[in-house]
Amino acid sequence: MSIARVLAWSLAYFVLAYYAQMFAGGADGIVPVWPAIGIALFLVLRHGPAGLLPVAIGGAATVANAYAEPLRLAAELLLVGATIVGALAARHACRLAGGAADMFGRTRDMVVFLIAGCLVISAVAALIGVLVLYLTGAFPGTERLVDLPPRFMTWFISDLAGTVLVTPLLMAWNGREEFGRPSLVSLACWLALIVAAITAWLVDFTPDVENAAMLLLFGPTLAAAALTTKPRAFTAIVLSGAFIAVTVVVDNIYETQQGLRRETVALLLVQLYLVSIVETHLVLYAAITESRRSIAERVNLSKHFSPNIVDLIARLGRPFEKPHRQPATVLFCDLRNFTRLSEAEGPEATIALLRDFHATMTDIVFRHEGTLDRYLGDGLMAVFGMPEPSPDDALRAIACAREMQEALAGINERRRTRGEAPLDMGIGLHTGEVMLGDIGSETTRSVTVIGDTVNVASRLQSLSKEIDAAIVLSTETRAAALKACSGDTGLLSGLVHVGAMTLRGHSRPTDTWSLPRMHPAVPAA
Repeated sequence: MSIARVLAWSLAYFVLAYYAQMFAGGADGIVPVWPAIGIALFLVLRHGPAGLLPVAIGGAATVANAYAEPLRLAAELLLVGATIVGALAARHACRLAGGAADMFGRTRDMVVFLIAGCLVISAVAALIGVLVLYLTGAFPGTERLVDLPPRFMTWFISDLAGTVLVTPLLMAWNGREEFGRPSLVSLACWLALIVAAITAWLVDFTPDVENAAMLLLFGPTLAAAALTTKPRAFTAIVLSGAFIAVTVVVDNIYETQQGLRRETVALLLVQLYLVSIVETHLVLYAAITESRRSIAERVNLSKHFSPNIVDLIARLGRPFEKPHRQPATVLFCDLRNFTRLSEAEGPEATIALLRDFHATMTDIVFRHEGTLDRYLGDGLMAVFGMPEPSPDDALRAIACAREMQEALAGINERRRTRGEAPLDMGIGLHTGEVMLGDIGSETTRSVTVIGDTVNVASRLQSLSKEIDAAIVLSTETRAAALKACSGDTGLLSGLVHVGAMTLRGHSRPTDTWSLPRMHPAVPAA
């Protein structure tokens, strides 16, 4: 962290701590929200232990500015140390729980942040704080052990409110995502909260009416923002809405509640309500984002996999996030002489033809539990053994290729009755190791396989045209299928050994087999 950033964060910590102390009210001097601790949690999660240097500088400046008595000064310095210890404990707890890097996109990460981050730093800081006050006796009301639990609770909730409100805002604004325009509903709720606050200050309503209005409007404001806004706008609405609500409600508490106990209990209830509703909507926001991402991923996966495989991948989570090597059988198919055919039929008929062809071939791929990797204009690429390899991948790929040729014969029969030219298709198959993973940008990811196995399968498909074959497969594919067929070699019948062929881009010959093609019938004149 640069010196300029250290000074900027030190100043921010000092300002928030200073004004929070100014707003402390009542006979017990309770601070409703301690926002400075939110900066400490953000800095330790973002920059590690080195990020706490601004906390130490800003905390020391706050203490020096507020107190001149040596004992109180020492006590306050120890309290700053409590914040630092709590921040380190929270960082360690988050790391043990798996981290919270994507807190606005994954429900689990948000829960880790709230429990291992916010709860830990608040509990540790409050516990050390009340023990320091008890041992030093620097502040009134902490001389007896019986006084510590209520002091701990108010301190703990104040710190928790600070972390829940401030740290998510800093996390959101630390990223590169744009602010995003809030929806009209969320803006309307937010403006209603502001109008209610202004009305409460200008018109002399009873405190109960003012408090009820603020607390009732705060919830819908957060709900509308969670459903429709991006992280930056959402956290800004959360923080500003909470500040408005707390300002009105706490002011009414200090004015109306007589006696330290009643005042403390009322303030504690407001703090608990504030924290619980903000935490609920933070988790709700992460769950909504995760659900939208999951739906988008399922839509993307449905383009590649059959519905049952999509369900399997959904249960596995994100199996393609880390690229890995695995065996697979790759299939390429391609319509021959399609350019000449499309020129003769025109664009509308060509698009209709491709839709029918792709739909038919994709259904066959899915029926044999294959994966549609991509469409290739007048062809496609399919993978067998994705997401998980199986011993019968090669056998299913051969079965798929045979059925695709049979389906093409059916398409040609329909075309023959309409007096249209028949289609001809070549298929190439190869089995070997591939690299599986998802590629692309964050918004347009696609699952695919790459490697020499893919290149060989593509070259075998091209070879099918040269040797006038319906299907060309490598010896590796045939051997894998023969091993999986359990003596039933029906799918391998009719295959002819072509021999070693040198494929384009490969120096070593590839031993190949082929299935001769059935020449399509010539349409009647």
